[in-house]
Amino acid sequence: MPSNDLADYIRQRANVLGITLTEVAKRAHLSRQAVYKVLDQQVTEVKLVTFIKLANALRVHPLDLIWKIFNRREFPAPVAEGNKHAQDHTGFVRDVTFPDNSTVLVNQEFEKTWEIQNLGRVEWVNRTLKCMDDELYIVKRGSDELIRLSEQNLVPVVSEVPIPQTPPKGIASISVRFKAPPFPCTTISYWKMFDEHGDPCFPSMIGLWCKINVISF
Repeated sequence: MPSNDLADYIRQRANVLGITLTEVAKRAHLSRQAVYKVLDQQVTEVKLVTFIKLANALRVHPLDLIWKIFNRREFPAPVAEGNKHAQDHTGFVRDVTFPDNSTVLVNQEFEKTWEIQNLGRVEWVNRTLKCMDDELYIVKRGSDELIRLSEQNLVPVVSEVPIPQTPPKGIASISVRFKAPPFPCTTISYWKMFDEHGDPCFPSMIGLWCKINVISF
């Protein structure tokens, strides 16, 4: 691997974001010396937490940086037990909009966007993200009564949205529009990935969720 692959990638990401390396270091809460150790690939002196902070500042997954160091080696793809497709895996990158415990008004419509990354070796084609609220039950506060999660009234405009075609290592951005309940509360909605045959891709994984605090005017 050319010795400057990692440095080139970091500089390219900084250019995309329109910031200097000094600003990258500031956003990552790192010293400039720490950033330049990464640029110079002095990886034996760099802690994993440094890569994580740097990745957050560059708005990429930490594995994107690590792959630039080890991209000539073949590693077994991470596979969670129970995944439908062999060598298929997903990882959460970030909440683009409305992170957990964001505040919205009663009856407000808003759009939640997540970023996830294809961490396996299977290209994602014709996949969808489906709302699981009708399948999940919770215990009603103050009693033993079970109620459907969907009855908590965080209502998606549609119950299924397409996932962009995503190659291995690619990042997909997925958006869902919701309408908040007509009363103040804290509520949540759960979503999972399904393949073109209507089967869950990662049945043992929690999936994605939208958790908000609803307030009155």
